Amino acid sequence: MKRTIIVMMISCLLFGQVDYSTQIQAVFNNSCTNCHVYGHNSGLDLESYDGVMAGGSSGAVIEPGDHANSYLWQRVHNGEMPPGNNPDLSADEIDLIAQWINEGASETPANTFTAIHDIQYTTDESGDSPLNGQEVTIS
Repeated sequence: MKRTIIVMMISCLLFGQVDYSTQIQAVFNNSCTNCHVYGHNSGLDLESYDGVMAGGSSGAVIEPGDHANSYLWQRVHNGEMPPGNNPDLSADEIDLIAQWINEGASETPANTFTAIHDIQYTTDESGDSPLNGQEVTIS
């Protein structure tokens, strides 16, 4: 007797890029925009994508594709920002900023891929795995 087993798998592949508006701006809103708003003495406005990309009084703070040479990443990575008694960004937040910069620092992700696969395979009454020679269909 053959049994057909259907398994639904959801896989979020690593092809998805960081979304500025929902991920990066959220970090800035939570940790940076108390000080970095229009008119701040550094000139850096972190309230919007355009403000981030415009940079501050010292010039650009983002080098798209190169987080290590991006002034903003350097300052949060070494703990200089946020200053004083303000809590540092978490390692995950700093890594997210680095990933976003390395991906080109785009306002909208170029690729957000999530795949849902139905996998169907047939086994005999012993329940042998499809890896043991049984038919496997991926749709």
